[in-house]
Amino acid sequence: MRRIFEILCFIPLLMACSITDDINLSPEKEKPENPFVAVEFEFYKPDTKAIENDAEIHSVDVLVFRKKTGRLEAYGHSEGNSVTLSIMRNIEMLCCAVANAPEGTFEQVNDLQDFKKKKMSLADNTDAIIMEGEAEKTFTVSRSVVLNLVRLCCKFTLNNVTVAFFNDALSGVRLSRVFLINVPGNSLYSVDSPVNDGIWFNKGVVESSEVSVLLEKDFDVLVSSSAPVSLDMCLYGFPNTVDNDHTYDNVPVWDARNTRLVVELEVSGITYYYPLTFSVTKSGHEYVIENAILLGLGASHPDSTISRTLIEYSVSVEEWGDSDRTIEM
Repeated sequence: MRRIFEILCFIPLLMACSITDDINLSPEKEKPENPFVAVEFEFYKPDTKAIENDAEIHSVDVLVFRKKTGRLEAYGHSEGNSVTLSIMRNIEMLCCAVANAPEGTFEQVNDLQDFKKKKMSLADNTDAIIMEGEAEKTFTVSRSVVLNLVRLCCKFTLNNVTVAFFNDALSGVRLSRVFLINVPGNSLYSVDSPVNDGIWFNKGVVESSEVSVLLEKDFDVLVSSSAPVSLDMCLYGFPNTVDNDHTYDNVPVWDARNTRLVVELEVSGITYYYPLTFSVTKSGHEYVIENAILLGLGASHPDSTISRTLIEYSVSVEEWGDSDRTIEM
């Protein structure tokens, strides 16, 4: 009887050992896939100022938003050569990159709406032209993609000026300067988004300001013949969506109006102006005037109208871009 009792008591122990062995011998469960991937954003980083070379990138901010909700998924800033962000797999994202923005601009951004509301001043472009690019991406593995950048300013280029009305009665003809007037002062961080908040630079006349380096160029060149004077100069401003016929002549009290590039000429001690008017201008575009031919004495005010019998010119509009103005992701 005792022997039977011992056997019965031993059976549960055998079962316990058998169960334990089954657990230990079962295959290990696979580790779950990491829901995030590392994405490296690389970019070109030169050293000199944009007003000397407007293709340069000094710093970059990268913001990745969830496409469906607009929530900020990841953010990084760098003044080096790359930014690496951890981004969730298999979710459609809107990737935004801004080059040359002032440091700290996007630190309080929480979603896409915050980003779209951010304003910049034209003054923020005096050391380096601000650029922006975006693309929708879904990341499944660590990878690289290319994000094209667009300059948020527009560029105005004047290559030559020809004074073609010399006669014996004129003396001391000097090309004094070239400048922009009626330039929006603020913009959003997206293409063709000037902010009509009343902030403008050079409202009808030249006004000394922190953006003078972008808006005007002094020459003081004595013009001695009808040969073209080579300038090869460029000026920068935000795009202007205002398109009306307001000038100093018909609306002397300034209001929002077309941007103008003005050639200033001094003849026998008297200043004359030759305004070249642009209709709506766009981000990332260059407005090129190969030769402005001055055919007679100009206007007495830079924001005036001028007869086309007094000036001859044509404007070509080109996309202002370089193939290497990209960020690799």
